[in-house]
Amino acid sequence: MTLHSRCEAVGVPKPIITWLRDDQVLTNTALDDRGNTHRKSLIFDNVSVDDAGVYTCKSENWAGVVLKDFDLVVITPPTIQPEKLNITADSRKTVILPCNATGIPEPVVSWVKAPNIQIEANEKYQLIGTSLAVRNVLPTDAGFYHCIAKSEAGQAIGNRRLLVDREFVNTDTEQNYAYRVRIR
Repeated sequence: MTLHSRCEAVGVPKPIITWLRDDQVLTNTALDDRGNTHRKSLIFDNVSVDDAGVYTCKSENWAGVVLKDFDLVVITPPTIQPEKLNITADSRKTVILPCNATGIPEPVVSWVKAPNIQIEANEKYQLIGTSLAVRNVLPTDAGFYHCIAKSEAGQAIGNRRLLVDREFVNTDTEQNYAYRVRIR
């Protein structure tokens, strides 16, 4: 995306316009002289996050100097870093479902358990940053969880599948055995 930020100045004699960033003169500019108005545009061919910051238009002639600051804010849509889809947890333990969401502005993250159960923080679920902690995991907690990252720049969805290991205890009076069975 190309962006033009225009600075105009009027004066006699015609002022010289210079664009600055961090007190350094910028060269990606275009001059437009029409009548008494002197214009100089700052041009960004491909706007990126690195372009964000404060830019200064400096207009000067022998009568004085005028400075005007422009704040360029670059927004980026949310992204969720790839993580493994399947996460296995032992029954009655706590498991963390990761959701490393980034974007500018910082996205707001929510969680949904499939098919469409909105998860709220409570004794069972806790949000840790953008990740979800599921406490005292039970077989009924198994299934797909969707991490939804939203901001004014867009939305991203990450999927996690929680698998729960269950323990069965044989209550045979002669011998006690613990069996671990993976249920999917």
